[in-house]
Amino acid sequence: MSGIVAEPAPDPTTLYQSEDEYDDYVRRMVQVVAGGNLCLLCGKVLCNKFTLKRHFISRHVVRTLVFLCPDPACSQRRFGTRSNFYNHIVVQHPDYRGLDLMSCAVARKGARPPVTASAY
Repeated sequence: MSGIVAEPAPDPTTLYQSEDEYDDYVRRMVQVVAGGNLCLLCGKVLCNKFTLKRHFISRHVVRTLVFLCPDPACSQRRFGTRSNFYNHIVVQHPDYRGLDLMSCAVARKGARPPVTASAY
């Protein structure tokens, strides 16, 4: 990967203020190459934007977060991955579609306290 320079990965306690802010970060960490999109953090080539975003979430996003369902009927049900939380919202709460999922992220018990991205 000569000539490719990536900004450092975010601090593991960084919380993004919105999905758009996170998407901007992902776009800066990608280079279009023959065969797909190159992750500048680890060198993996992914074939499309969906798999790229899923890769970033599973490999490079904060692993110290859980997502709390905002619906009172769920009594603050917790989800360990953003993907599982999204699937729950789509299936169980279609009226919440379009919800900014990161607004429901909280620090996992025992993890260092989260810091907002604006604090950097």
